[in-house]
Amino acid sequence: MLNKNALQVTENAYFYKKIRKFTKAKIKEVFDEISKYKVGYYKLNIVKDKITVNGTEVVFSGCVFKYNRSPDFLKAEQSLSNVETKYAYFLLVEYDGYVAFSKLNVSGIDKLFEDYIEKVGYETMSRMFLSENTRFKKFSVNNMDISDKAIRKKMYEAANLKESLSTLSANKYFVRDMRIVQDNSDVSLALNTSRVGFFSKRKDIDEFSEWVVSIINKIKHYRPSITYLDSFASPINTEIKKLNPRNILFMINDLFEEESQFYLKLDNGRTRNINVNLMEKIERSFELTKINTSAVKVNTNIDNSLKLIKNKKSFSIRSNKLRKIHFKLNDGVEHNLLNYLNENQNFLVLFDDINIVYWANTLFKDNALLSNIENFLDVFLEFPELKDITSEKGPTDNTTLKAFERNSLFNFIELKLANNSNFIFCDDLGDEWADYISLDDNKICFYHAKYHEPSLSASAFHEVVSQAQKNLGNIYVTEDSLNRKRDSWGNPYGKTEIKRLIKGTNIEEGIEAYKSTLKAPNSFKEIVLVINFISKKQLQEELVKLKDGQSTKYQVVQIFWLISSLVSLCKEAGLNVYITCLP
Repeated sequence: MLNKNALQVTENAYFYKKIRKFTKAKIKEVFDEISKYKVGYYKLNIVKDKITVNGTEVVFSGCVFKYNRSPDFLKAEQSLSNVETKYAYFLLVEYDGYVAFSKLNVSGIDKLFEDYIEKVGYETMSRMFLSENTRFKKFSVNNMDISDKAIRKKMYEAANLKESLSTLSANKYFVRDMRIVQDNSDVSLALNTSRVGFFSKRKDIDEFSEWVVSIINKIKHYRPSITYLDSFASPINTEIKKLNPRNILFMINDLFEEESQFYLKLDNGRTRNINVNLMEKIERSFELTKINTSAVKVNTNIDNSLKLIKNKKSFSIRSNKLRKIHFKLNDGVEHNLLNYLNENQNFLVLFDDINIVYWANTLFKDNALLSNIENFLDVFLEFPELKDITSEKGPTDNTTLKAFERNSLFNFIELKLANNSNFIFCDDLGDEWADYISLDDNKICFYHAKYHEPSLSASAFHEVVSQAQKNLGNIYVTEDSLNRKRDSWGNPYGKTEIKRLIKGTNIEEGIEAYKSTLKAPNSFKEIVLVINFISKKQLQEELVKLKDGQSTKYQVVQIFWLISSLVSLCKEAGLNVYITCLP
């Protein structure tokens, strides 16, 4: 039997505020649950031991045990006779109304203590170590935009991001985790799990407890101040019950990066492998429908029982199917997908109020979003003649056709939008970068067209925005990729006789013009969404309602998010963006 002085652990722990007293019976119950598959007796089993470190009394509990597991690389028929022995531990340090957990090879602790603890707030966790001298070494940020084509997560790393990272569009992202240097300490913070880690040598239990006390004192004495993180989306205090959820995005991509094994646990105890395609279908955005004041239905055919539940300070997921999905990470520990989502809060929720998004027990607000309505409307270019447009390109099944239909968007691009360009290429169909590409002496422009009957159609707008976002990188194309366009641009459009070089001397000179314009230091790169169905006046009226807190069509909310996402991506890529519209 070991004693606590035999242990040495890293300065790495999960911190919580206690909302109920930790009794000996509760701690023993948790120990029994996490060690139910242990081999032999506990190697260490201490419950509610009072210890004093530097004159401060803390309460220490901990257990260490062995268990067997089959190597993941062996087939099932070999696993029973070939096992490896692993060690696991779970340590608790209680101090002044808070508790810190340190663990190895155990899972589900949050669930076992769910009525006893609450995570330390995002604002406190993210800012309690910061000062004017803090060096920000690493950020992982999440996008507040949950559309399918949006970049959902970014990671930045530098000697000091405060000096290297532009905060342009930072208000559309919230920090997920970070690594900083403060007072010569290298600190990592996982903000969704309240985990604090110091990069240091291993400590004995007295030293570890002393470190825990220092972190809890920082938590208790935190006072808000202005920091570099204020450039990002800000945590806010708003009652969840007052908000109306509209969309949800489940974020499980980290599990694929861990090469997790997914399987379904059936009611009879047997297991069945799960197709990876099912897991990929889960990680997408779903619309929500209100059931009652405390629950909303997730609109998906994956599981009819899938619901989002409003709690007092957080959201949680309920699902019969996700409860049966299990997986193992590289450490061999089994996890339940539903518990994983709820414990780690790995989902984003959007609301009627488009400024706000929920993640990890926290509501974030993009304070700049609605204040930028006028700037967003500047990207819309009014063309009264769009009212006469009747199709995107017209019929193209005529083998003798030499031009697109007169009242089509394609014809509108050729004769109105790109008419003054030196070169115009029709790049629609096949390996297309855009429907049209035009070149001037100092400008490259991609045109993406979408026809729809006049309306505030978010679905039609989403389609053309997605097309544009997918091809943003192609505007900065490599020479090899550009050279491969010779053949496609040299052939007629589909089965027609329409030439793809609409304007310009020849394809060879057009390709050379693209290359030289791309290299020119002062050249412009533009994206133009060519649509006929949105009225700028109508959109402006609805957006003003939104800004004033009045109710508006949810289609308007979606369109605004799509515009915001596209403008943000184009700014980051150094591109101008414009959208044609009705007056």
